[in-house]
Amino acid sequence: MQNISVISINQELLLPARERRRHSLGDIINRLFGCRHRALSRPFTHDRQTYLSCLDCGMRRDFDLENWKPRGAFYAEVKQ
Repeated sequence: MQNISVISINQELLLPARERRRHSLGDIINRLFGCRHRALSRPFTHDRQTYLSCLDCGMRRDFDLENWKPRGAFYAEVKQ
């Protein structure tokens, strides 16, 4: 028989509720102020266009391979 403490059981039960609050608070902040684009992908090149992608919202920013720096503003991908 395995001994499980009451504290560990309570923490496991509360974890989903904490995550729901955190996600809903983050969603509210993003809706009010927009995404801060802190988590960016590595540069990708597709159809001779190099860009970075925000891992949170999916918006893109062009990337200059010669200077190894991002350029321009973030934009949404146009799906065809």
